[in-house]
Amino acid sequence: MRIARAPVAIIDAVTVYDADGTATVLGSADYQIDTTSRPARLVIDAGAPTPGVSVNGIEIDFTAGYGTVTDVPAPLTLAIRRLVAQWYETHEGPEGGDVPGSVAALIAPYRLIGLGAWT
Repeated sequence: MRIARAPVAIIDAVTVYDADGTATVLGSADYQIDTTSRPARLVIDAGAPTPGVSVNGIEIDFTAGYGTVTDVPAPLTLAIRRLVAQWYETHEGPEGGDVPGSVAALIAPYRLIGLGAWT
């Protein structure tokens, strides 16, 4: 399963629901997280309990983000500073216009672009 929020820091819990709606919390040995992929992927091991329903049978609780402020990549910090400077100079907030091209270029490598059902 793909996790379309990034970066995934930790999987807090994976819960599987059977056909009766009974929840089973998987142990950390029952799944693996692939944070190298974009987006990250959760892989449930073959021996783990499987969902008893085809829709909403698995619930994934996770923490996403960079951690502390010093962990945020420098291009993202610079993008925020440029946006705030523009808003200060033009007296407009986020709803005041488009993101400048220089800011868009700074954040582009960190955006997850979806196709079809992924958007």
